[in-house]
Amino acid sequence: MAIGVSAAFRSAIHYALRHFDGVASCFLSQLLKLRPVAASSSSNEIDPALLERLGRVVYQWAFVEMVQGMFLAFLLHADQGLVHMVTTNISGTTLTDWIRTLVPIRFKDATTQENIRDLLRRIDEARAERNTLVHGMWSVGNAPRTVFVSTIGWERAEVMTNRLIRVDDFDGLLEEIGAIYDELVWLGKQAGFYTMPAPTAP
Repeated sequence: MAIGVSAAFRSAIHYALRHFDGVASCFLSQLLKLRPVAASSSSNEIDPALLERLGRVVYQWAFVEMVQGMFLAFLLHADQGLVHMVTTNISGTTLTDWIRTLVPIRFKDATTQENIRDLLRRIDEARAERNTLVHGMWSVGNAPRTVFVSTIGWERAEVMTNRLIRVDDFDGLLEEIGAIYDELVWLGKQAGFYTMPAPTAP
């Protein structure tokens, strides 16, 4: 059973407070001051439509990361399998940073470089949203087909956030992930590094 900001959530924070010192405990203690989130009037469980879309986000993003690995292998003149062994052990941010660094070496046209940089920016933004949804703590939203997602980010000005996410937000992200994938595949076919079939619906 899903509950708001909540007995389970507060129990987790109490546990963390017993095992952290200093500034971490200060920030974590602020979470206990969050007001409980009201459950949907129709249900106190996460809407299955949201969970289904979360699965699609995870599934589709795996294909984006795979094609990025192919792109990196192309830029390095390296074997795709060997590069895959490396990219599965680095962060997504590191992967796009490496690609961003290598692009001017293989692509001399300024417009092409700018287009790829813009695509990498969109990848970084979509990944950040994907990570929020996948790694955040979910609780029932205050309206049908919504969910609150709580995250902690030490690098942010606002360390703790609690966002209300709607089905439309998932659909917008899925549309952007699909567009990113299509552009990566187009680039891969033009450059000759794309070697995998298109994903099918899960």
